[in-house]
Amino acid sequence: MGYKKQFLLLFLLIVVCGILFYSTYSDVKRATIDQFDYEQTIHARQAATGIRTFFSHYKDMLDYFSAQDEIVNMNQSGKELLTHFYLSHSHEIKAVTRIDSSGKVLFTVPYNKNLIGRNISYQEHVRRFLDKRKNVLSDVFDAVQGYKCVAYYEPIFENGKFKGGIAALVPFDNLSRNYLKDIKVRQSGTAWIVSHEGTILYGSAAENNFKPVSEVFKESPSALSMIGKILSGKEGADDYYYSPGKGGNKEVLMRSYYLPVHIADQFWSIIVSTPEKEVLATMSGFIIKWLIVVILLFSGILVYVNYAIKAKAIIKEEKRRRIAEKALKDSEKKFRTLVELSPDAITLLDMDSKILACNQQAARMLGYNAAYELIGKNSLDMVVPGDRPEVERKMKQLLREGSLRNVESRFQRTDGQEFPVEFSLGLVYDSSGRPISFTTVARDITGRKQAEEELLLAKEKAEKSDKLKSEFLAQMSHEIRSPINSILSFSSLLEEELDGKMPEDLETSFSIIRNAGKRIIRTVDLILNMSEIQTGTYELLPKKFDLMKDILEKLHMEFCHQAKEKGIELTLENKTGKADVRVFADEYTVGQVFNNLVNNAVKYTEQGKISVIVEKNEKDDLVVSIRDTGIGISEEYLPNLFKPFSQEEQGYTRKYEGNGLGLALVKKYCEMNNLSIEVDSKKGVGSVFRVVF
Repeated sequence: MGYKKQFLLLFLLIVVCGILFYSTYSDVKRATIDQFDYEQTIHARQAATGIRTFFSHYKDMLDYFSAQDEIVNMNQSGKELLTHFYLSHSHEIKAVTRIDSSGKVLFTVPYNKNLIGRNISYQEHVRRFLDKRKNVLSDVFDAVQGYKCVAYYEPIFENGKFKGGIAALVPFDNLSRNYLKDIKVRQSGTAWIVSHEGTILYGSAAENNFKPVSEVFKESPSALSMIGKILSGKEGADDYYYSPGKGGNKEVLMRSYYLPVHIADQFWSIIVSTPEKEVLATMSGFIIKWLIVVILLFSGILVYVNYAIKAKAIIKEEKRRRIAEKALKDSEKKFRTLVELSPDAITLLDMDSKILACNQQAARMLGYNAAYELIGKNSLDMVVPGDRPEVERKMKQLLREGSLRNVESRFQRTDGQEFPVEFSLGLVYDSSGRPISFTTVARDITGRKQAEEELLLAKEKAEKSDKLKSEFLAQMSHEIRSPINSILSFSSLLEEELDGKMPEDLETSFSIIRNAGKRIIRTVDLILNMSEIQTGTYELLPKKFDLMKDILEKLHMEFCHQAKEKGIELTLENKTGKADVRVFADEYTVGQVFNNLVNNAVKYTEQGKISVIVEKNEKDDLVVSIRDTGIGISEEYLPNLFKPFSQEEQGYTRKYEGNGLGLALVKKYCEMNNLSIEVDSKKGVGSVFRVVF
């Protein structure tokens, strides 16, 4: 073989060996990085599973408590229940707090009397919880006790009405330390956690904790690119360059795996990062051996590395499986405890509606002694035959929608007794997304149904009574008005006929007839108005109108003559500085308010004057004052002033006429128009009534 051929063969051999070496090196490097990614994935998912399991446990506990009447009503039993719960979990949580629907603290343990009654809705996560009315996890914040923590809120509903919530306060240092501190990949690999808003919540570099992640990595475009994916809730692996200190330290290529952990209404992202040089450090021995025995041991080394990687993966997978099995058993035990403690009947059924498992409450509700007696029975056989077609239709609907809530039907106990139930259903899926069973949560609603029937009967009875009352009053009004109007009309005709020829005693009699008739008509009007308010038949028609022009000036003209006949002065004064005093209210009822007040002022004032003043107070509210120098009201009677049919003077010896309805209607009309009325009065001096718009 010639020199050139030998050289060419050697060159080709070197090229082939180089290609094989580089190819093998690249493959092993990729496999090493993949294996490392797998390790990081395991660490991240273990931490994520731990955190999710932690909050899932407390969600289940708080969800259970939120359905308890003692917690909903927050009575002494509820306080004791929360105290026992806290004492048994104080190694994991620092406080349990019950708030109402406005954010006010009803109870907290450890007990702090300074917190009871305080409104904490100013806190961002509390506002978010009150707005959403569903599970909320707060951002990390500084507790008043001096530690970082998060709050997990569970809503409380009673008959569909939001009643506030219950929260567990979790120290964040303990949470992060329990699930992240022990994660160690290679020599200097660490785990850190970032909030959905981009704040580093925990990391090996404590000085960076609670700083914006964009600030910490502002000098690394590759890190910022990865952070963008993290904050969008993605899962994956990435490389980025990072300078671990100041003063121009050399950038280090980091290999990272990130995984979002969704909790309640937000998520955190767990990131496991390790310098790539440490990832590839395991290849240094391989490279040396490869250079020595690159051809002789190439195949053997490749097989060895391949089997070593697979063996390591199998070992880790087995370890992960054992951990997962243990976590599953622990979770199943906790779930079973919660199910057995539930006051509702909980069952697991196969797709043919046969019972696979149930709690003791299900057995009690259906008349069985033990839960195992129900296993294998068809749940549809326990439905009242007349309701079974509807339940079967709901089962088909469940297959389409995945879950159903608040379905009502009737079940039969073993003794044949029928009772109403309300139940919810949800499908259970296998790993491929195929439904394999479904759960039901049922509750005996016999008591509720009886209460609803009683309430409906009472409502119908009340409506019938109100209708009869209104019809009676309307009929009586007509029967009274007709003869009175006839009397007044004929007396007016007689007066005109006898004009100028009427004796003084006869003129007095006509005046008595006229005043008595008007009094009867006014009394009927007051009774009808009060009836409309009490039965809710009056339709309020609010609009903008000129209070001076449309009401007060007309009343002034109407009552001026009566006041003049009694020798008293009636004045109207506008101190607002505006000729047009516009308000938004129901014109008729507002007119009735001032008609009654001015009428009373004229009626009960024998001398002096009556002033109607329109002005603004210090709060820029419009105020109308009716001031008189009449008989006044005693301090003892003021609390009864606005009660229907109430009068300060009683019996046949009273000096002034009236039925006690006028001021009662004034109060009602003010409330209907969101007006307030104030009274200042002194017996024998006079009274001031103020209506504030």
